[in-house]
Amino acid sequence: RKESSAASDVYKRQVKGKIYKDKDISAVSCINTNKCVLASDETNFLQFFSLKNNKMLMHKDKIKLGKYKNENDIEGLTHDGEYFYAVGSHALSRKKGKYKSSRYHIFKMKIDDNGKLEEIMVSSLSNIIKGSKKLGIFYQKSSKDNGIDIEGLGYYKGKLFVGFRGPIIGMKAQIISFDSQKFWDNDKFEVEHLEFDLKDKRGIRSMEFRDDLLFIVAGASPLNESVKSELVKINLKTKKQEYFSVPNDDLKLEGFEFALDSKKIYFYDSQENGMPTLE
Repeated sequence: RKESSAASDVYKRQVKGKIYKDKDISAVSCINTNKCVLASDETNFLQFFSLKNNKMLMHKDKIKLGKYKNENDIEGLTHDGEYFYAVGSHALSRKKGKYKSSRYHIFKMKIDDNGKLEEIMVSSLSNIIKGSKKLGIFYQKSSKDNGIDIEGLGYYKGKLFVGFRGPIIGMKAQIISFDSQKFWDNDKFEVEHLEFDLKDKRGIRSMEFRDDLLFIVAGASPLNESVKSELVKINLKTKKQEYFSVPNDDLKLEGFEFALDSKKIYFYDSQENGMPTLE
């Protein structure tokens, strides 16, 4: 097991402007340092920000995902260099186990350099999940019953990768992937299924691709709510896994992105302004 250097540059970033629902930060994605989006899972909008001189400069306007009575429960964000993608948990509400249709969407968005929404497409992953031999039986089951709960989203070589906090199947965390263009064009496509033992029955809390490698924040799952978080680097060709410690591993780490060169930025649920931390 490899640990982060004790001398690594870890600190809270300064936030200029307002983060709405700042103690419910769930995902982050940056095309570049001037073009980032942030999600809070108790809302139905995203927020635009840029990174400059160790500061987060928040755009005042909200990026509205549509007219929804309830929250979209956005838990995953990614991009393909041109479009941003956001995915809802596709899960029953955590506290009461209720179905809310607003949580069962995936979005594709073009956002300009000033944070203005230029284009948006909306779909759902429900049919993919229900049609999966492995995942279908967990659809619309509550989290405490190891039900469906999406928390990771990544884009790699034309495919969208969707990572699940739950269910944990055979002690392994689940990922599905499919051709993004065919999905949004409503063409026929194949769904691939991956699974990884992230140790201690951990699920996927966030995921990113970099240099042909998959990085997963492994953390609390329906089968283990008290486990600490780690960053797992996976070579998809060899399936080799390496584990790295993360700052504040005992907190609810939910947002992760490569934001500045090789540096990583982390966001935490239940912390003021998401406690943005650079490493």
